[in-house]
Amino acid sequence: MKANANLLLETISALYEGVTDPQGFSAALAKFSSLTGSPNSIFILWPDGAPGGTIEDSHSSESMEAVSRYNSSYNALDPTRDIIPHLPNGAWYYDQRDLPRGFIARSEFYQDFFYPGNLGCMVATRASTTPYGAGFFGQQRLKDQSFYDSADLALLAQISPHLTTAATLRFELDGLRTRLSWLEEAFNQLQSSMILCDAAGKVLFANSPAEGILRDPTHPFRVQVGYLTSAKNNDALQKAIRQAAGRLMAASAVAVALGSDESRQFAWVVPVPPNRMLAMPWQIPMAMVWIRAADTGVNPGYELLRSVYGLTAAEYRLAELLGQDLTPAECAESLAISVTTVRTQIRAIYNKLGCSRQSTFLKILGSLHSPG
Repeated sequence: MKANANLLLETISALYEGVTDPQGFSAALAKFSSLTGSPNSIFILWPDGAPGGTIEDSHSSESMEAVSRYNSSYNALDPTRDIIPHLPNGAWYYDQRDLPRGFIARSEFYQDFFYPGNLGCMVATRASTTPYGAGFFGQQRLKDQSFYDSADLALLAQISPHLTTAATLRFELDGLRTRLSWLEEAFNQLQSSMILCDAAGKVLFANSPAEGILRDPTHPFRVQVGYLTSAKNNDALQKAIRQAAGRLMAASAVAVALGSDESRQFAWVVPVPPNRMLAMPWQIPMAMVWIRAADTGVNPGYELLRSVYGLTAAEYRLAELLGQDLTPAECAESLAISVTTVRTQIRAIYNKLGCSRQSTFLKILGSLHSPG
């Protein structure tokens, strides 16, 4: 019993290590197999709308040919696909308990794939569900092994919460990686230098133009031990970052001069609430430090609106007209679209900005204007 307790702890530890392991849950599945005496353990991803799941990670005493055959065709015939999605997360399906004998005898999955592959029985659980699909853990025993008994099922129930937590964390981490990849791609297309910081000034992200500035020995910005500093007006920069990303977030952007009046170079420090698109990978209040010369002749407000609030190209064009205090009818005439379309886009813009009227929109836009 003590050996089983130690193996249970090792399995749980390996599960959480598998959340960030590039090899996924493979090492954990090997421990899981040893824990329950099941030669085969698998982790299946089932995208929403797909006919069946795909084995992503596995530990098997057999060849990998069975995994390939399952993923290519037999996943769509697996009877668990009609049962497990309706079970609560963490509940176990057991084929010898949950499927009628007559069904198994007639099942193409069992007669053509499962039994010819020397498999005797299976258990599976839905560990996590996301808007995009679900994750399942499963195990199989061979024909010459005993079926799962009540003690085995009790052990599976004991480890279920950890399977659920590990799978959920893995999905969340994969989602963060995807959003961060999107953010990097979108930011790197911008010509302006963008740096995202937390309230302490720790650099969380810098796009390609910003990385060039940070490598430039003549530019006042530096990164020291991971934190953004400036050789010019550093106190003002740090104060602006704290105000923008602190618990009491600033209501508007703050301009910090980076040189002499003649150079007209400024950094705009813009508050980014945690529910904004830019903050999605971290989900904390942040400060976006946006660097450009003030004499370019281009009002930065609209560019910041597009970056911080995620406006589409159509919303961006409409925002420019709204900034001129045009009515919806005047905007529709200028854009050659219907007033109904304009009002729909206005609602989308206001939802993204968290406002409900044009006067508030103009205040937000004004807060992002170039310093005088």
